[in-house]
Formats: sequence, C-alpha cells, structure tokens
Amino acid sequence: MKRYVLVALVGMTAAASAEPMQVVVVKRAGVMAYEEVAEEFAEMCRVRARVITLGSAFDGAVRAPHFSADDLVVTVGQEALDAIHGTKAHVIPTLAFHTPEGLVGPPTSPHPELILRVLAMARASKIHTVGVVLGPRASATLGQVLRAGERLGLTMMTARVASGPEAVRALHNMAAILSQQAYALHAHRNLEDSWDV
Repeated sequence: MKRYVLVALVGMTAAASAEPMQVVVVKRAGVMAYEEVAEEFAEMCRVRARVITLGSAFDGAVRAPHFSADDLVVTVGQEALDAIHGTKAHVIPTLAFHTPEGLVGPPTSPHPELILRVLAMARASKIHTVGVVLGPRASATLGQVLRAGERLGLTMMTARVASGPEAVRALHNMAAILSQQAYALHAHRNLEDSWDV
C-alpha cells in the first residue's frame, strides 16, 4: 500500500513540475493588420498570451521556437502558419488562406461563387469577363471558379502562377488583353452606329 502511495505522490509531483500550457500568438513582422490582430488578442484574451514576431527587414528572419504538445498557438497570417508546420502544439490559424486538414480556425476566404455573385450584382451589366490569378496552393479551386463563372454567365480568364511577382505580371497581362478587347468592342459598336445613319 505504501508503495502505491509513493508512486502516486511521485507521479503527482512530476505532473505539477511540468510546464503549464502556454498561449502563444505567432505573427510576421511589419504587417499592420497582423500587429492589430495580435494586439487585440493580447488585450482581450483572459489568459496571458506570449507574442512571437517572425522576422523583419531590420533584424533578419526569426524562426518559430519549439512548442510542446500542451501549448496553444494562434497563428496570424500564412507565413506564421507555415513557420510552425509540424508542431505538436494545438494550432488555431487566422488570416491564413491555406490551412491543413484538421485545423480549426475562422474561414479566410468565401467560396469562389459567392465572390463572383457579389461582382455580378455590383455591376450586372458591366462585368462579362473576370480575371483570376491562382497560386500553387489555390490551383485546386480552379474547377470551382470555372463552374461558378459558367453558372453566372461570366467568361473566366485564368492564370496559374508560382510567386507574387508572377501574379502581378499575370494581372498586368490580363488587364492589357481586356483593355484591347474593350477597345475593339467599342470600335465595332461605333462602326455599327455609323452604318445606321
């Protein structure tokens, strides 16, 4: 009987000396929206949260520390979520567009059809073609985008890109093509109007 009590006391002492659960907010430096989210979280959270800022232009890249399986980590932004990939901690992603299966967090992006419906409602007679630039992780949604555009009677112009600079170039190219198409349509209508006289 004394052995069992001794084992129980040793077990309780070990559990009591283990690190308590931490609440940690991980964010990237230099993004005002991320700063505001982290600040608001720190002010409104009932428990004390530690804020870790990953890198900045001034101090170089800061890597995420090791987290224990008992920690609760709230990531702010995609880079923060990517930085803690593989952690055993409980993770709640916020403002991250690509979250792994099984993580619970607020949705960051509405379904593509909802976005297209809003565009169509806002400018029903003006919008006929929509340009969509997809990064490597968003390519899986291309089918949804195309089907939604078809249901709404929109022409979808798509480009797959691998980086931010490529996305900017793709947007510029799309804008140039659409501008040329609009100019040609305007010229064609003017020509038709001149024949009516």
